[in-house]
Amino acid sequence: LGVGGPCPWIMGFGDRGAGRACFVEAWQTAVLAVAVFVTGGASRAVPPKSGPFIVGATVSGLICLGGPLTGAGFNPARDVAPRLLARPA
Repeated sequence: LGVGGPCPWIMGFGDRGAGRACFVEAWQTAVLAVAVFVTGGASRAVPPKSGPFIVGATVSGLICLGGPLTGAGFNPARDVAPRLLARPA
């Protein structure tokens, strides 16, 4: 088949390069971290018991935005190893 990874249309960042892909992943992780910190703190920035919904909506939105570009692997520990092992295949 000659694919470069598990899903070549997702993994292939094309001419944009790995640096831009890393920036997109870092941005997505930062947005997710902010959503978790805002909803989980004692500052009452959001209504009570709405935290899980807000975090879930944030994850869903980030997957929709970043999924086609990088696969939306927010956790580098779980994302890097499969990509490295799929590269030689």
